[in-house]
Amino acid sequence: MLGGSTALQVDYEQRPITAGTEGSELSKETFVTLTLENDLKLYFPATALTQNTELDAMLLSTTALETRFLQNEYELSIPGSVDRSKFNDATILLASAFLSLKGTTEFTGEGFSLAIPSNALPSSGIPSNALPSSALPSNALPSNALPSNALPSSLISEALFSLSDLPDALAAQALPSSWFLRQNDASNGPPILETLLTCRDRTGLNYRTHCKATTELAEASTMGLNFSCPITGTLLEPNCEITVMLLLQEQYLQASLDEIPLHLLKDELVLNTNTTPTITMPEHLQIQAGTTSYALISVDEPDADLLLAELENKPEWIHHEHHRLVFSPAATLQDSTAEFTVRVIDNGNPRAIDELLHPAHHLEVCIHAPTVAGDPRRCHPVDGVII
Repeated sequence: MLGGSTALQVDYEQRPITAGTEGSELSKETFVTLTLENDLKLYFPATALTQNTELDAMLLSTTALETRFLQNEYELSIPGSVDRSKFNDATILLASAFLSLKGTTEFTGEGFSLAIPSNALPSSGIPSNALPSSALPSNALPSNALPSNALPSSLISEALFSLSDLPDALAAQALPSSWFLRQNDASNGPPILETLLTCRDRTGLNYRTHCKATTELAEASTMGLNFSCPITGTLLEPNCEITVMLLLQEQYLQASLDEIPLHLLKDELVLNTNTTPTITMPEHLQIQAGTTSYALISVDEPDADLLLAELENKPEWIHHEHHRLVFSPAATLQDSTAEFTVRVIDNGNPRAIDELLHPAHHLEVCIHAPTVAGDPRRCHPVDGVII
């Protein structure tokens, strides 16, 4: 049974899908089609629904979308915005639709789709040089757009992380990362059409992914725009938003959702397959007082994920620079120890977190005196890896 708090036009129709193998003929599947204001349509496979599923859907204004993002703890950051999760004047919200399914939903590749008729687009139309976000190459993100706590992974080459080479006499915090990282000028690039799918299930887990344009942007003025958001797996009573926006390329490359650059979001929502990253760096370190030492945050991550590191309760003399930790303890800290948490989170669905070190959830640093020739560098109460 379909129903909900909003009056909806609900239909069933046969729509073409690909059979799943290259070169196969088109087959058809029954889809639930929801017609919203301005003749926008949401549709998804009828097989995704269980019996007696309650359904609700509506278009969202800019204010309503911003409110939903804040309520569901999404942080959409667009350069030039005054407040988080708010759109600025240079970012055009073309459409945002809300969909709620009060039941367990099973998807096998075909997910939610959105169709915007041409008469619902801005009267000025889509700029003729606009590109869908999927048209940008994977390496389009400039180094200065990478989060300051991003780590090398199979998604981002270590070559992009140009760590500063600071002499001991210069404080590690003296130079911002933007000073030494490669910067690309995207100010003259074409505008980018971005479509996001955000979902929150009944357990409070958040999911986020790209949707892809399935119509040519050049035909938008006559054919409208269609977007597909592939989903594989089970969602428990999801509340979802599909958001279509047009950004200047310079803004797009600097924009992020939950600290994940928009350009590095997943291209489809594949559930229950994310592997938790594993921190592999030593749990105990020995460093020398009065000097600068370095250690790398090393992580085993089999997925092609963005990895972000967080440090909790670290002393002021520890500086975090992407995957490098810079230790600059004063000489007066000799024979002391410091403990802090190292946490790594990925961009999977849902996001997975590893902390160093289980079960203590911390990394211990022991500070020893300058080495005397012939004497081993030892620390009390633990002996750790000397750096």
